[in-house]
Amino acid sequence: MATPELVHHATGTRTKSSDYRSVPPQRKTEDDSAKPTWREQLRRASIIVAMLVVVTLTAWSALTYYNARRNSPSSVLAHTVERIYTIGYQKRASATLEKKKKTGNYTVDHMLVEANPFSTNTTSLYVFFVTDQLMSVSYTVSAPETNFPDFTRVVTTQAQRGRTHEFQVTGLIPSTKNVVTFTLTDVDEHTITRQYTYTMGDVLGNEPVRVNATFFADNSTKLTNGLYAVMPEAAEGSSTHFAFLYDSSGILRGEIPLKNVKGTRFITIGQQTCYAVSTTQFACVDKLGTVKNFFNFDERYSLFSDYTTDSNGNIIAIATNGNAFDKTKEVGTYVVRINILNGKMTVLANLARLLNSYRTTTVARALTADGGSSDGAWNWLDLDSISALDNNRYLLSSREASSVITLDVNDSPSITSIIGPANLWNDPKYSYLVMKKNGNFADFAGQNDIQVSNVNATGYTLTLFNNNYAYSPSNPTFNWSNALPTASQRIQATNSEARSYVYTYAVNTQDNTYTLTSSMSTPYSPLYGNAQFVDDAVVTVDSQAATWSAWNNQGTQLVKFNGHEGTNVNGARASLGTVYKVQYCF
Repeated sequence: MATPELVHHATGTRTKSSDYRSVPPQRKTEDDSAKPTWREQLRRASIIVAMLVVVTLTAWSALTYYNARRNSPSSVLAHTVERIYTIGYQKRASATLEKKKKTGNYTVDHMLVEANPFSTNTTSLYVFFVTDQLMSVSYTVSAPETNFPDFTRVVTTQAQRGRTHEFQVTGLIPSTKNVVTFTLTDVDEHTITRQYTYTMGDVLGNEPVRVNATFFADNSTKLTNGLYAVMPEAAEGSSTHFAFLYDSSGILRGEIPLKNVKGTRFITIGQQTCYAVSTTQFACVDKLGTVKNFFNFDERYSLFSDYTTDSNGNIIAIATNGNAFDKTKEVGTYVVRINILNGKMTVLANLARLLNSYRTTTVARALTADGGSSDGAWNWLDLDSISALDNNRYLLSSREASSVITLDVNDSPSITSIIGPANLWNDPKYSYLVMKKNGNFADFAGQNDIQVSNVNATGYTLTLFNNNYAYSPSNPTFNWSNALPTASQRIQATNSEARSYVYTYAVNTQDNTYTLTSSMSTPYSPLYGNAQFVDDAVVTVDSQAATWSAWNNQGTQLVKFNGHEGTNVNGARASLGTVYKVQYCF
């Protein structure tokens, strides 16, 4: 095996100001030994005056920017993020890179490296070069001036090796020097290495670069090689949100700016990672960080909470109709589909029509982030999660009704089953839809994050995060103590026994029953949270304490991440929403 060759390739820098404005470079004047004519003197004088004007305007612009940044950082940042998610911005960034690729001869000794050219991940680099031989590539990010561990990712395996190499490096540490070591391996397993040194600027948000990671003694279950996608609830009044990527040591490896929506989840469509960047727009990003596609809601519709995909890659989302809101203050009662081939949005169902009899028994109130209620919206269902059984059937999680509802949109939309309190659905229009419990176990309450697997002709497996919190502002007269006697009715745990759970059910659609097959206890998280099975581990969130954990299948805690309290923008506190383990790095 060849001895690895270590070469200091290049250096780069980034400052926060460069993300917001650029100052045109000054031009050098040509040397002219001849005595200038009066016309030439006039021309030069005009140039000097113009340059003074430019310098003055530049200085004024800079002062204005930094004053605005200091006095109203949220508005400046929001404007910047808004600009990122436009077709024009992405096309210009792509054109700039293509021009550089054509004009330069980029090799392993002369790589094209650009810092976050598409602005979709602030701690990333774009890399391009060509090799004479077929080679695979991996990289390791080190921060030698810190005590942070190295971060290694495989770009291409031996089976994927090629001559043209174009990819995104993720995982750089903010506000310090980063050394990226590229390892290239040929068909004979000979390797060479090259290094690129880059000093990263600050993050755009106020998130911590490192959160506390507590590893427990019983750590026999190996954690998968992925990143935790952390989706905090936005701070009150903030117009800019973020999704953060943390590694298994609690180190920030990615910062993804969003416009005016909290992150819910990443979904994969083809070779692209898609996510909501605002309440009216989805962005699909390729492995280079380029936004390849935008998908928009029709006028007057907006994203309410969760979204998923069908088998064709179409986006299925829970939405609010602005016209309905203007009339009734209703939110989150629509299920819509956005076609990824043509971008057309179709309304699949309006739950206000399908469940109108129950709807008329509720009042115009909505749950607030502190566990209280507000009359600003009529959130009588609070559909917080959606999962697809197939292209025509979807499961909807209703937090307000502590129920999981099956929606069929094959011909005309209809409700085909309900898992929830029988005495809540005692209306003859719905009572026959309520599935029967097979066994003696406690029901879920105020649940989040329903997930479906193992769908077959006789049923499916249902996993959900049982918040175990029974409170409904829109249905204040209903007796939740009788309906869900084991659930808490307090936002704060009254004793150490108050817990949330990860539930797994076997649902039989033939005999209309559901059976609890597994239950795992977690810290009490009444309002938000999620549960994700990743190989032999389970990832959960305690939103109140702003922590997330990984557990083995026996319910033994493997690691807990905390210190993320204050995940916020501009100093205002925000709580933790959802956390998922993702393979962002392709």
